[in-house]
Amino acid sequence: MLVLKTTAMVMMLMLSSSLALGDQKLCSSLICRCYGAELIDCRGLGLTTVPSFQPSHVTYDKLLLSDNHIRRIDASAFDGVRFRKLEIIDNPLTSVDEAAFAGLESTLTEVVLELHKSLAEFPGRALRTLVNLTALKVADYANSSLPRGQS
Repeated sequence: MLVLKTTAMVMMLMLSSSLALGDQKLCSSLICRCYGAELIDCRGLGLTTVPSFQPSHVTYDKLLLSDNHIRRIDASAFDGVRFRKLEIIDNPLTSVDEAAFAGLESTLTEVVLELHKSLAEFPGRALRTLVNLTALKVADYANSSLPRGQS
C-alpha cells in the first residue's frame, strides 16, 4: 500500500514538473521566465539589452524588463514577441529608437518607462506609433517640457 502511494506521488510530481516545463517551451524567451500567456518575466537578470525572442503566435499580457542594465532600446527590439503591457523601470535607460516597437503598433496598450534622470531623451517618436496606447507612464524625464512635436 505504501509503495502504491509513493509511486502515485512520484508520478504526480513528474506530471506537474512536465507541465511546468511545458509552459516554459511555450515561452518566447530562452532566458526569461514565462507564466502561460500572462507574463514574460525578465526582471533582475543583469540584461544590458532587450533579449531576443523566438517567434510565437501567443500574445502575452505583460513583459517585465525591470531591474536590469538596459541603456537603449534598439529598432525592432521586440521582434518575434507580442504583448499588451511593457514595464521597464530601474534601468539606466537613455534612449528608445523610433522603431523600437515595430510590430507592436496595434498590440501595445500600456507602457511604463523609467528614464535615466539626466541623460535620457523623451521617446516621443517611438511612442507615437502605438495607435492603441491607453496608459503611459514615463518617469524621470529631466527636462521641464516635452520636445517640440512630441506632445
